[in-house]
Amino acid sequence: MSPPGILHIVRIYLGLAALFLGMMQARVAWRGLRGLSLTRGHRVLGSLLGAALIAGGLLLAVARPLTVVALCALPAAVTAMLLLAALSSWINRDLHPPDARTPGPDDPWTCERAWFSDGGLHRPALYLRPFRPSGAAVCWVHGTGDGKAHYKWSIARALTRRGIGVLTFDLPGHGEHPRPFSLPGALTVVPAALDYLAGRPDVDAGRVGLMGVSLGGALAIRALAEAGPSGPGPAAVCLLQTPCALWLTLGLYAREALGVAALPALALFVDTSVANLLQCYRSHPRARFAQPIEWIFDDLAPARYVARLPRVPLLFVYGRRDAIAPPHHGRRLYARAKGAKEWQLVRGASHLSLIFAEETAKRVGEWFARRLGLSADAAAGEQETYPDPPQ
Repeated sequence: MSPPGILHIVRIYLGLAALFLGMMQARVAWRGLRGLSLTRGHRVLGSLLGAALIAGGLLLAVARPLTVVALCALPAAVTAMLLLAALSSWINRDLHPPDARTPGPDDPWTCERAWFSDGGLHRPALYLRPFRPSGAAVCWVHGTGDGKAHYKWSIARALTRRGIGVLTFDLPGHGEHPRPFSLPGALTVVPAALDYLAGRPDVDAGRVGLMGVSLGGALAIRALAEAGPSGPGPAAVCLLQTPCALWLTLGLYAREALGVAALPALALFVDTSVANLLQCYRSHPRARFAQPIEWIFDDLAPARYVARLPRVPLLFVYGRRDAIAPPHHGRRLYARAKGAKEWQLVRGASHLSLIFAEETAKRVGEWFARRLGLSADAAAGEQETYPDPPQ
């Protein structure tokens, strides 16, 4: 048998690329991932386009020798992924990442600018008021590189849909906060935010929860432990992907990059495109730390202080594929915590994708609704919402 010619190899390669692109488009259409769709989120058209690409790809790719097909499979799959990202970004170039300050049509809240006093200084914050407030609210303490307005839409929707308000603010070294992150200065911001939230006239002071993400979780543990019973205490605390310690290496970054490729991360693209998400990341101000972040985690020492937390219900949520805060870090914190506590492990989720996973939002929303005294219907997310803010 004569060796295959270049045109034959190109035909197989293009056929495989079309096949993989069709499979991805069909999957995107089925999951409603508008930001990755070549048909602007239209499920029927997206499914038909995916089926047509699969059929055409099979006609071109089913050929001999099979060794050429096998050798072309990986580069064709990579080409299909790049094509889907590029084409969907161009088609959906108006689909920017949601911002808490400007709720979209699917966001059941109105956003108001808020200020609270921290050590005599006024700190800017945002309060997401649900359309049908229940009197319960959650103080959100974000992680490294985040801010008060970004990367929150999935869990924020799960909470506000249940009538739970959300207070979000910039930690030191982030967003509009003028000072770099340093200890012990940063420890005062969490009690100050809780005190503000409990004092709002539309919030029941006994139904305030706290959620700390990564660095925010470590900071919340230390701040609440040192505040003691006399400080402003939340009624429930949820800790997401909080490491016991941190040591960043190239290998860790590589493992996290692979983890982001898991299915839970795709929930990002319900609301935005690849290009616009990258643009949002590049334009986001870099976090400012007075010390290396590894030293900061050593000083925060969450594994030491978690045993000194107030006796309130605790929820620990970790991603199975998290390389930065691996599950055994969460189990260590869970083992040392006292009082009522629950453990949740989200399959397939990495450090960067955990807060976007649909499963995370559902579990966190249901848990806070139960622990903050909402009805069974509200806990299940069945509370009535409006497509537009009520007049």
